Formats: sequence, structure tokens, C-alpha cells
Amino acid sequence: MTITDWHDHLSRLALPTGEVASTLTGPLPEDGFCDLGAQALLTVTGAEAESFLQGQLTCDVHQLASGDVLPAAHLTPKGRALASFLAWEADGSFYLQFPQALAEAVTRRLRMFLMRSKATINHVNDTLVLLGAWGSAAEAVATRLVGRLPDTPFRQVTADGVTVLRLPGETPRFELVLPIDSAIETWRTLEAADAKACNEAAWRLLDIRSGLGWIHAETTETFIPQMLNYDRIGGISFTKGCYVGQEVVARLHHLGKVKRRAYLGTLILAEAPPPGTPLFSPESSSRQGAGTVVDAVVTASGECELLAVVERKAQAAGDLRLETPDGPVVKLREPPYALADPERIQAPA
Repeated sequence: MTITDWHDHLSRLALPTGEVASTLTGPLPEDGFCDLGAQALLTVTGAEAESFLQGQLTCDVHQLASGDVLPAAHLTPKGRALASFLAWEADGSFYLQFPQALAEAVTRRLRMFLMRSKATINHVNDTLVLLGAWGSAAEAVATRLVGRLPDTPFRQVTADGVTVLRLPGETPRFELVLPIDSAIETWRTLEAADAKACNEAAWRLLDIRSGLGWIHAETTETFIPQMLNYDRIGGISFTKGCYVGQEVVARLHHLGKVKRRAYLGTLILAEAPPPGTPLFSPESSSRQGAGTVVDAVVTASGECELLAVVERKAQAAGDLRLETPDGPVVKLREPPYALADPERIQAPA
């Protein structure tokens, strides 16, 4: 079986692979699954793959060997995120997952830094299929695939060439990384377990609700990783040593307070605003505006849910609008993890 067979399978179901969908086709089911063909997947292999990535990503790559799945970002020297990833290690290879629209630019930049490192970067979307699945049916199928479930979110289990990643969410949520030969069989097994096939917007909505933000083509070089709350979900190590952009990230952590954070939001809108759409607040005097949409999805009820990076003072004031002073009202709430900055102990004078 080839990737063409997989694409044909999805086309017969009116679910073309690689679809970047921002509107749900129906209510979000309790048990569901979807193709994640809009995500690129790279492998980094070789004797120096781990040390190479340690110098490029914000997370502690050494943690991946123990089964961790970590959010991570690759930064400019000024600390702005060029791309964001889910990173994990399985069977001696390191995997980086991120939006497909950034695949060419990210691959070219990472290879630029390889120089004489004994490591190789390859695309594997032609040999592996990514499925997102949630609910009790997903638990049962994932257990059958690898023998046991990852015990907590941001952990993974690999067995017989299949990897199951557990991601945060109100209901059990898993990403299945499958050889093409087993992908259609797994799809049918999920259907037989009464899980409903959805478009990719369903997975984006679950990412939004869990406070997991991605860099898209429209927002590359827009955010420092703390703005996406990566310091709150394990995506930044402040002890591992140097990486590209590390000085800016460390200075903000040790000397300053993060003035912008990612919040969940809702508004009434028929079409989801694309990533990078600005937010307005009369409380903001920043040339960057009050905030920026990270991602957004319109649900079957007609409500738009989004993740947005917003000035803290604008969030506290509460009067936030999409794009203009007269735009739709955006109601914000905190993500499902703590945002409060830890108390800093002042050294005695």
C-alpha cells in the first residue's frame, strides 16, 4: 500500500488529506477521529541527532528518550518563533510534527544548521499516517495497537512500528502514528468502535481547548515562546544550556514579566479569523495591538472558538474586539493550566 492508496481512501469519504479546515462539519462527537494530513512530520536521525536538536529547540531534547512528548519552538536570534513542534523519540529517531505549510521553510532552515553534524533530516509523510482520536473508543483502539496507554498527557508509547501520543484534553485524546499498511485497518477499527470520522477542524478545536498553540505561516516570527505559554506546558527548558534565541527567552524569564499570554476565547462569527488576525482593545497603546489570533475554529453551533495571544492588561480590562473598535466582541478565559507568574524572592540588600 502507498500514500496514494491512503489519499484515495480519504477522498472516497469526502475527507481529502491535507485539508486545512477551520469549520466543523457537525457537532463534535464524544468519540471521534480525523486524518492529520495537514501536519508535516520530520525525522532527525544519526549519532549527533540529539545534540543537534538540543541546540535548536526550546525544549530539553534529552527528556524525549524517556517517552516524553514535548512542545518545542525553533527561534530566530531575537527569540521569535519561526516554527513550533511536537517532538518525541521512538526507535532511535527523533520526530518533529508541525503545520505542513511551513515544511519547506523549516526543513531548509534546520538543514542550514546541520553543517558537519552527524545527523540527517527527512520527511516521512509518504510512509507514515497521522490520525487524531479521542474518547473511549480511542482508548480501546490505542491500547490494542501498542499494548498499553501512555499514563499522562505529553507521553508516548511505541510498539511494532506504531506510536501513540497522549495529548491534553477534557476527554482522553491520542495521536496515532501509523505505517500506511495499517492506517486503513485502524480507521475501520475506529468506525467499528462507534467513533465518528471528522474533518481536521475537530482536532484543531481540541488543541485550542487544551491551550496548545501552533505557529502557522501567518504568524511565523510573531511570538516569543512564553507568549504561547510554552513555559507552562513543558516546551521551554531554562536549565539545558544554549540554543538559538535562548538569551532573549532566558532574560524574559529571569528579569521580566511576560506581558502577553495565550488565552481561550469565544465570539459569534460565521467564518473563523485566520491566524495573525489582530485584536483591538481601548486599553492598549502598543504598536503591536492588543492581541493576535493564534488559531480559530467555527463550531456546528455557529460559535467561533479561538486561542489568542493578548496583552494581560487588555485581557484584564475585558473590552476586546476582533480587528477594529466595532468588531465582534471576544470573550476570553484562561487555558486549563496555571498562568500566574511565580513569586520571585528578592535578595536581601
